[in-house]
Amino acid sequence: MNDDFNFGPVLREKRLQLGLSEEYCAEMSGLDISCHYDVEAYKDEFFNNISLGTARRLCRILKISIMDAIRGFVSPVEVVSRACSDPEFYSRNDLISKARMAKNMSVEQLGDAVGIYEKFMGGLERSPDFIETMTIRDIVYIAAALDLDVGLLICDR
Repeated sequence: MNDDFNFGPVLREKRLQLGLSEEYCAEMSGLDISCHYDVEAYKDEFFNNISLGTARRLCRILKISIMDAIRGFVSPVEVVSRACSDPEFYSRNDLISKARMAKNMSVEQLGDAVGIYEKFMGGLERSPDFIETMTIRDIVYIAAALDLDVGLLICDR
């Protein structure tokens, strides 16, 4: 991961180009105004402190592809842009479960590898929507631990 990548100014510039207020973007993405301010002001907020679902909503409002948003963050790792069909998008939990089992890892071992509690990891495999509640950073760590292209877990939709 590229910890020097600063996506906040990109978000701010795009918001201003579209003539949108911070208040509007915050409300439409489900963030409170101070959190939205932090997402634009600090380089790691978009990737470390908001959920994928919130990041996806914010990108949609700003007409930015979520895959384009993460490219600079995960470099030098190559990310294949994915436009997931509904069956692919709604089976990411199965993809994670199958990849974990193929590596002979327990849920606890995967959780330890990425620094996430086992109970949280169990939710990730049980629900196709659970991944949307996780931060992009955690999803990148999961993809790396399972040798998956992060594009399969985040994907454009």
